Amino acid sequence: DPAWEKEVVRRFGFASNMAAFLTPVRWLMEAEQLVEARVTPSISVPLRAFISMAVAMDSSCRHCYGAFRSMLKILGYSENVIRELEESLAVEDLTAKEQAALEFARKVSRSAPRPGASDLEELKATGFSQLEIAEIAYLAAVNAAGNRLATLLAVPPDPLEEIDANWFERLKRPFTRKEFRAALSSVVNVPYPAGFVGPGAGIVRALEGSPASAALATILDGAWNSTITSRRVKALIFAVIARGLSCPACEAEASEALRAEGWNDPEVQHVLTYLTSDKLDAFEQKVLSFARETVRYQTQRLQELAQAFA
Repeated sequence: DPAWEKEVVRRFGFASNMAAFLTPVRWLMEAEQLVEARVTPSISVPLRAFISMAVAMDSSCRHCYGAFRSMLKILGYSENVIRELEESLAVEDLTAKEQAALEFARKVSRSAPRPGASDLEELKATGFSQLEIAEIAYLAAVNAAGNRLATLLAVPPDPLEEIDANWFERLKRPFTRKEFRAALSSVVNVPYPAGFVGPGAGIVRALEGSPASAALATILDGAWNSTITSRRVKALIFAVIARGLSCPACEAEASEALRAEGWNDPEVQHVLTYLTSDKLDAFEQKVLSFARETVRYQTQRLQELAQAFA
């Protein structure tokens, strides 16, 4: 959809090659653009780029890893600095405070176990506010989601990787760097969707005061109101993944959505424990098994499962 891609570039500064895979689902294509940089300027562009790179490494996403590695080069980082990140997650170009944020973001992306109260206190001690910590967690989480999306769809390497392919691209790099910094530094004012409720609302409230709050609410609102799959299927997916990640807050919100779809508490607990229920039809049964596999995975195996599911 060339017209829509042009609109994406106008609104957000650039569009990745993943857009071609997402065009059939409008809310998902918007979501892929909304996650890029919707945080306050207090979280620096370099820190955002390093968080994205670290999460892509953890997720073993070939598409995202290559794209963010190239982005770091465009932003002016040397091959040696990037290798430091790849080998030890220690980057001399980051301040001690930013390095602590990077470590926290990686704990969020791995979620094995998820960060706890002590991790939050350690990050506060370095000088980050509660809202800034929420934004760092948001950046790590949405990057992890994007990595899984690119992996599940087997999105090929981004053309961004060709930045060193020829002399003309290298010649343009100073101008490209300026464009990238401007795009990543911009805070797009996304209107908060009126009447937004449902799973994820608690996380949206935790981000109040940040541009990420309206961005995440817009993504979730688009997901819940999409008619491609039912609210019941989406609530089941949310609940299964929340249980897989041992997140009681998200599981409680998803369970509430299931109760609104006619499930009682024993039925919810049974389906989350055993991934089966007499209330599931054949499609829903396959969805739940597939959703659970996306929580912890090996890339090749996950892509095989995605192909079989499709």
